[in-house]
Amino acid sequence: MPGKGPTPMHLSRIRPRFTVRSLMIAVAIAGLLMGASLWVVEMRTRSLAYRSRAYDFLGMSALWLGKGGVTKDGRWVNLYDDENRYLRNAWARGLAEKYWQLALRPWLPVEPDPPPPEPLAHPRSALDCPAELQQRGPWCLWARQPVYPWWTFPWTWYNQ
Repeated sequence: MPGKGPTPMHLSRIRPRFTVRSLMIAVAIAGLLMGASLWVVEMRTRSLAYRSRAYDFLGMSALWLGKGGVTKDGRWVNLYDDENRYLRNAWARGLAEKYWQLALRPWLPVEPDPPPPEPLAHPRSALDCPAELQQRGPWCLWARQPVYPWWTFPWTWYNQ
């Protein structure tokens, strides 16, 4: 049966051909895979660091316990609060929101943080501050656990 095709003896002698072109393509694919995996690891590390900073700033703006009182317009306020604390809480909550967004998109450039507000020499008490300065509860941001978009899975999989 020599004319009916290759025999098992002929198949054992077939070797793959490694040309320079095929080896260059294999090295390029390996380099792309290694570069992509390093990028994902870096994004995962940045995301975790940004999320940690967001929680740090959110902890700065937490409600303080104290004696409560009601203002003339019917708002409940902590009598130990003053305008300085309201301004610092607004600053910390703004930075917490900034880092929360950066945790979802860690490749974006980071603007420098604004300095904390200068304390006022004679701050108004909580009873005299307008309603727009009064802090809403931090539970608004604490409870806002994100629904991660599908494209953030490589660096947020540990939270899902």
